[in-house]
Amino acid sequence: MGFVWFWLVAIMLVAYVVLDGFDLGVGILHPFLAHNEKERQLMLRTIGPVWDGNEVWLIAAGGTLYFAFPLLYASAFSGCANARNDYLSCVLEERSEKSWCARNQ
Repeated sequence: MGFVWFWLVAIMLVAYVVLDGFDLGVGILHPFLAHNEKERQLMLRTIGPVWDGNEVWLIAAGGTLYFAFPLLYASAFSGCANARNDYLSCVLEERSEKSWCARNQ
């Protein structure tokens, strides 16, 4: 059974890496390739519909890893709890700011 769970987690991580490459690439390249505000907004809007969907693969892989291999999860993430919590708080803050700005425009 561990074999099946291992490959399920591996497939989820590969899906995240492959699908998120588009988002990361646009985010990295848009300051250099966009020559004006219209081009910048166009590049950023291309990743809008798929950004959240790609992040789901990472969350699903983490959840599956937690339930299928709890000792591995504990040993892998116990040393970086502060970094993980900082990252999650930044993501939640960013999402709340975006939804607040969208409601007020």
